[in-house]
Order: sequence, then C-alpha cells, then structure tokens
Amino acid sequence: MKHTIILLVGISALLVSCSKSKTTEAGKILSQKDYDSLLIQLAPYVVKKPDAMTYAERFDRSSRSFYKNYIDLTNGKIRYYFKTDSVEFFTYEYQDKASLYEHYRTFGGYVKRNPDTGKIEFLNLLYQTPRCVRDELEAKGQVLFKEMITSGNVDKYFGNKDLVYVPNEDIYYDTQRNRWDYTENSKWRFLEEARELAGPGRLDSIN
Repeated sequence: MKHTIILLVGISALLVSCSKSKTTEAGKILSQKDYDSLLIQLAPYVVKKPDAMTYAERFDRSSRSFYKNYIDLTNGKIRYYFKTDSVEFFTYEYQDKASLYEHYRTFGGYVKRNPDTGKIEFLNLLYQTPRCVRDELEAKGQVLFKEMITSGNVDKYFGNKDLVYVPNEDIYYDTQRNRWDYTENSKWRFLEEARELAGPGRLDSIN
C-alpha cells in the first residue's frame, strides 16, 4: 500500500508539471454560474439517495434542497473538468461522512448537455474510488482523470482496488436507469431480489 501511494504521488507530480499550461481545474475553467448549475445537476447521480426517496424522485425540483444541503455538508465539488467536441469529463469529490475517519471519495465520468438549456441529457459514471485520505485522493484523482480523458475510460485500472472501487465484477453503472446496479452474475444479486420484495425506496444498498 505504501509503495502504491508513493507511485501515485510521483505520477501526480509528473502530470501537474506537464499540464501547467492547460489547467483542468473545474473552478478555473467554468464560470461560477455554469459550475453551480453542473454541480447541482450532478448531485442526484452521485449522492446516495435517502431510503424514502424513489429513484425517479431524485430529479424532481422538490429534491434539490436535499442535494444542496448534502453538497454543503460533505464539501462536494467538481474538481477536474475537460470538454471535448462531444462530451464533458468531470470528477466529483466529497468527504465520506459515513466513515469514522476523515475519508474522501471521487467519482469520474462524463456528461452530454443540451447546448441550449445546459441540462444533462446523458451521464455515464466510469468509476468511484475507495475511501482514502486527502493526500491519496489528490494522487488517485489526477491519475484516473488523466487516463479518463486520454482513453475515454479507466478500463486499465479495473481490478486495482487501490484505485477503483466500482465498477467491478459485481457492480456496474446502468446509464439507462442512472444508478449503480448488480451485474448479471453478481454474488450480490440476491439483494436486488430483496429490494424488489421490499418495494421502491425500502432497500438501497448501492446508490
């Protein structure tokens, strides 16, 4: 683990030195209005919903205050951002309040937004990191973001549990239903059956 952290820090330092001329810091690229708009739109996709809220209700205007409060509570932010001709890559980081320690997580993915309204029309989450301390978060976030905008994915890191928590052989991101779900042969699929028996919003083990 120690060697992994040292390697990540080294790679991150290299990436920073190579990208000084072109920042990927979201706060320096996006206007405050666009940043705030994208942040609150991302929240329903990356924040674990309350048990009493259905998946469809995540996107209701009435749910926005919950997500705004959660962003503030966990210091949620869009850290890195890169726009291509077709999509906008991002990382969303936050403090994991479910941990007993000061731990953080990062999501990475891309969105397609309506050019006229700025509303998200499609989103794909490519990874979520495991819980980590701040120094690890910085290193892992840069490594994964660099790979994501270079390759369009982080497939080369699948199976590396120090870097990628999900997706894995049991969990994938369903872009049709906008949620993490169990793969066909997941050893956790029995939880999906229990969730269906419990009814909407009664059992929520992933997102």
